[in-house]
Amino acid sequence: MSRSIASTPHAWKQLRHSEHTPQERQRAASARARAQAVEEQAAPTVGGLVERYTEARERQLSPVTHREYLRTLRVDIRASQLGKMRAKDALRSQVRDFHARLGIIQGCEDLAGLDALAQMLAGAPGAPRAQLEETVRKALKWLADKPDHKALVAQLELVEINLPNLK
Repeated sequence: MSRSIASTPHAWKQLRHSEHTPQERQRAASARARAQAVEEQAAPTVGGLVERYTEARERQLSPVTHREYLRTLRVDIRASQLGKMRAKDALRSQVRDFHARLGIIQGCEDLAGLDALAQMLAGAPGAPRAQLEETVRKALKWLADKPDHKALVAQLELVEINLPNLK
């Protein structure tokens, strides 16, 4: 019983690959590269996914909550490096850092009469550690003669103490 060349798996692979010219293989590789580039470009950002989630949940949320989600998306998430990052590239540590920095800012923006402090701290998210240290020191100096804000001073002092732990 004789076997044809194409009847063995290894021979079939050789036959299949020999049918493609170098130009055809190059075109196929280019097409794969283009498809991968389109897929990467279409990959959603963290901000894009948060927007999709917010819009999908709109009916389950109260109007006030929905507006607040959109405000947070616009002001905090989209403006951050994390919000612009492709979701598939985001690391948990980056999300944790974002949340930690966001807590500093939001804790200050809601306090009446502290617009200058909120403005001062606005550059804190995503800033290098040295810049963050300087910002916290300036904020503490600014708060030094404002006894009504002892709780805020205490929080910023904790931040200052823990800054060396940032990597």
